[in-house]
Amino acid sequence: RRSRRRFWKSENDGDKKEAYDTLYRVLLTYVKVAAPLIPFVTEEIYRSLRTDDMPESVHLCDYPECNSSERDEALEKEMSLTMKAVAMGRALRSSSNIKIRQPLSQFFIVDRAEDDRKILEGGKDIISEELNVKNVVISADESSLVSYSAKANFKVLGSKLGKSMKEVAAKIQAFTSDEIASILDGNARTVAYTDGEISITEGDLVVQRAEKEHVKVLNDGALTVGYDTEITRELFLEGIARDLIRFVQTERKEKDFEVADHIRLTVSGSADFSAAVEAFRGYIMQETLADELTVAENSGSETEIAEETVKVSVEKA
Repeated sequence: RRSRRRFWKSENDGDKKEAYDTLYRVLLTYVKVAAPLIPFVTEEIYRSLRTDDMPESVHLCDYPECNSSERDEALEKEMSLTMKAVAMGRALRSSSNIKIRQPLSQFFIVDRAEDDRKILEGGKDIISEELNVKNVVISADESSLVSYSAKANFKVLGSKLGKSMKEVAAKIQAFTSDEIASILDGNARTVAYTDGEISITEGDLVVQRAEKEHVKVLNDGALTVGYDTEITRELFLEGIARDLIRFVQTERKEKDFEVADHIRLTVSGSADFSAAVEAFRGYIMQETLADELTVAENSGSETEIAEETVKVSVEKA
């Protein structure tokens, strides 16, 4: 799915060839690995892929051997972290009831580890496209997303402070959001009390995060992600356009059109729907392979987009 555009672009450049070569190798290796488990399906795929100099059957091939020299562990780490950020972003959309086809202006990623931030910077384009956001902001500071409050970790501090626990707990509860952020950044804070003083670190606190206005946040260990959930007029219209594209693609499949078939598209709906079609006309036509896009009454299929009923007619060009 990530390589779809590389496969379908018209020019035959090196990037397109690399995409096909990689897919071919992956499929050919996979069918050899899976052949003992799913013999007939793998045989069918293999016969579609084999060349004249290869064994007649996948079951006559040597079983693949691992070549550890081809393993790129740095790349694995990069993709693992990028995929984690994307998975958290999707989970946050789901819990906030914001569908993935609705574009949002910003996605925030907070990670205190500098190496991880560099990796995430390299994956910005993937994250942006996967989560349908205009901008990905990566930082080491959560202050733009949340405000902090903290309570004393009684399990940790109780044995150290004894009868002074209550006094220190009250001082910890009075910490400002900035003071707590500094502690989370690794800067210990000294707290004086009647019988002495104690150095407070992150492990001594139970930190609570409160989302700021128009921001939804999710935290998992060292990684925190968040969205600016304010939907502008332009973002709203683009969401409508993406919903229309999704419906047209479904119609193409149901009508058994070939992937490369061009179409004529006629649509009708509310004022907002018509405005979205006009604003994103070129994008809609490009994504659906439409040679014509007309806003007019039609006898096509009905669907609901942005809580409004619209009609869409899809015909072969």
